[in-house]
Amino acid sequence: MLPLEIESRMEAIRSEVEQGGVELVDVQYRRAGNRSVLTFIVDKPGGVTLDDCAEVNRRVGRYLDSETTQETSAGFLQGSYFLEVNSPGLDRPLRTPKDFERAKGGAVRVAWKNDAGAGLVALGRLLAVDAEGIDVQDKQGRTTRIAFDAVTKASRDAGI
Repeated sequence: MLPLEIESRMEAIRSEVEQGGVELVDVQYRRAGNRSVLTFIVDKPGGVTLDDCAEVNRRVGRYLDSETTQETSAGFLQGSYFLEVNSPGLDRPLRTPKDFERAKGGAVRVAWKNDAGAGLVALGRLLAVDAEGIDVQDKQGRTTRIAFDAVTKASRDAGI
């Protein structure tokens, strides 16, 4: 769960990130001892470079630092924090239709619930993506249609 200080500024933070030519995929927050760790996961077509991550780190760091000095003496984020910027890697979570579109043709692992509420997992190639859902073809050539609202968790799967 993100701190309110971050949640309330997400649009401005997203704008800072995207000015660096990348898409903000996720923001994660965790405590590590006396410090907080704020991690931004970014991506772009063709993949993210180390230079992309460094640029986003500078942009977001400047934004957070400027917001800190404008807040009360308590500061923007309570205490010190580490700022990390990472690429999503091969196991990037797939959450939006745009995420699935980017993964089309590749191997995926999709956890989903059927109409009876049973949890299932589809492993295979992502064949199609449309406004309603996705088609996943398993190793035996069977295709499973999965509605977006039935997906509980999905990622690329390099093991297929």
